[in-house]
Amino acid sequence: MGQDIQQASAIKLEDILEQLAKLNASGCLQLSYNSIIFFIYFNEGKLIYATNSLAPFERLERHLRRLSNRNSSLSNDVIKGARQKFRNVLESYTDNPSDYKGLLWLSSHQQHITTDETVTVLRRITREVFESILSLPKPLKYSFVEQSSQLPQLCSFALDSYLKQCQKRIKAWQAFSSHIQSSYQRLYLANSTNNSITNLTTEQNETICKLLKGLNFRQISALIDKDELIVARILYPSIINNTILVRTPKPPFDKLPLLHDSKNLLQDITVEDLFKNVKDEPEIISGEPNNNMLNSNSKETIYALEENL
Repeated sequence: MGQDIQQASAIKLEDILEQLAKLNASGCLQLSYNSIIFFIYFNEGKLIYATNSLAPFERLERHLRRLSNRNSSLSNDVIKGARQKFRNVLESYTDNPSDYKGLLWLSSHQQHITTDETVTVLRRITREVFESILSLPKPLKYSFVEQSSQLPQLCSFALDSYLKQCQKRIKAWQAFSSHIQSSYQRLYLANSTNNSITNLTTEQNETICKLLKGLNFRQISALIDKDELIVARILYPSIINNTILVRTPKPPFDKLPLLHDSKNLLQDITVEDLFKNVKDEPEIISGEPNNNMLNSNSKETIYALEENL
């Protein structure tokens, strides 16, 4: 099966994923781009997790910091604990990704986060990685490596609905493409004496302006516990009027693909259409008996696009 998939270079990524699901594959789909390797894990045809070789512990710690807004036991030392324990592990990343292993360790052995919180972090990391994967230029270099033992599984994702959600999020990012080309771009105040961001209260301005010193959209998202797209939506008017300056991603994040140009994709859909029904609420995990199959339509990012796309 692995060889057949490797030779199918003309097949779209979505088709490859669907093929793996139909074949009940267990293993890791690897995609290569710009010295980065992306890993997508399947257990018996179910999507389990996605990560990449680019600063995986930065990504894990960032999502744990976002969770710490609601879980006071996640101190700085606890958040760094997984990196300290697993960063030097020499086992194959394909078989057992160290960031995934670190998260499970924090959950099952250290008991700093609940099972539901662990699933939330798994889901958010996978979603972030998939947004980059779906932005990769074609053709893709890929291979599938079958695994002799399955990855420890806390949850699985409904592939079709999950891909649709990620694609809608990319289209929402593309609504900002005239000024934002990457969610990893750094943000700065143009004038340190002007601390007024459009449509924010005085207290909110003080909070946001302290962060506009080179942090990217995803880092700010973690610190204020808001979805990255909502952060972009809040800051975009001030980016347009040059109150906030957007700079290139800091290495190594400059190696990730940029968002595709939105021309010919959004047509007459406006930013208001894209965000009309976005609700900034905690993610709600709903499961089916025994396998914790997730509902991919997080209440953070529900879009009224079905009739428009």
